Amino acid sequence: MNSVEVLLAAKELLNDPKCWTKGTVARNANGGAVAPNNTDAVCWCAVGALAKICKYPFNPTLYETVIYAFENVSSRQNGIGYWNDDKDRTHEEVLNAFDRAIFEESKRIKNETAV
Repeated sequence: MNSVEVLLAAKELLNDPKCWTKGTVARNANGGAVAPNNTDAVCWCAVGALAKICKYPFNPTLYETVIYAFENVSSRQNGIGYWNDDKDRTHEEVLNAFDRAIFEESKRIKNETAV
């Protein structure tokens, strides 16, 4: 799985607003905080979705690549987690940031392979 595929899969994971959360990386059906890879997780923040798809910490290099791609387009302050958790942040803004990250990361990969 490459960085674009991870971004696409993480966006798909969050596509339903019920699957997106703030304040923790992932939650179970009761609203309790869980690790993003926990089998009980039913919703994730942007960071949690990326971690789940990357199977972090098992693929830290890929995780760092997609975090960097997302941070470049999210207008974040102090990291994606803080950006995601902003009290005024909307689900639509998160999905739009994924779209921009997917677009930019696709261009980056295309430019790398063209060289």
